[in-house]
Amino acid sequence: MKICAARARPAHQFGNDNMDEKKREQLLEEISDPNFNLSYFTDLAAADQKFRDFAVREMLNHKHIMVYYHCYYIAEAAAESFPDLMYEYWDDIEKLLKHKNSYHRNFALSILARLSKADTGNKMNKCIDDYLLPLHDVKFMTADFCIQNCALICVYKPELSGKIVSAIIDSIRRGKRTERQNSFLAGTAITVFGSFYESYGNKKQLIEFAEENQNGGSPKTRKIAKAFLKKFESAE
Repeated sequence: MKICAARARPAHQFGNDNMDEKKREQLLEEISDPNFNLSYFTDLAAADQKFRDFAVREMLNHKHIMVYYHCYYIAEAAAESFPDLMYEYWDDIEKLLKHKNSYHRNFALSILARLSKADTGNKMNKCIDDYLLPLHDVKFMTADFCIQNCALICVYKPELSGKIVSAIIDSIRRGKRTERQNSFLAGTAITVFGSFYESYGNKKQLIEFAEENQNGGSPKTRKIAKAFLKKFESAE
């Protein structure tokens, strides 16, 4: 759960001067606080490029989990609220897709999906194959996280939706995970497909996948599949 506790707002002025080590350590201490004020730091990121640089840099490079994870929360919230200001960091964040740490791979999946809204350079179109690699990640929940975030890309970059949907379905049908895990991923996928069903061209592809999963696998996925079919199949 993201921390957004109400507390006194620390006074940070970056200006044009370089941040000295004492100021950096003070800022890192505040950010690593379990009750750090996410809203305040997101607002600071909106107002100050030097702080945006700082937050992204620490997310990418800091070794302490409470620092890099909270900097991720800041970067993710910033990408959600003002993707145009965060777009310049795309290339550095994209490199995290192949990071050895699954947390960092997840950071890239979430932030890049949000930045695709401002993707005037079609960077997502160029890196989509790398973006979809986590569908086969050794970490099962990273695959699930990838599917979840594909929903935003399919909305912001509809020209990629066909490739994305086919990759998701193929990864589940041919996946080497347990039946239970594949069923769980199918439930996530069907939920995601429902978020852009109306604008998707090949609706038959989505219906067929839901039909495949309405009678097998986990009870939760069966319920999701049946609800999907009830909502959309009758409209066809």
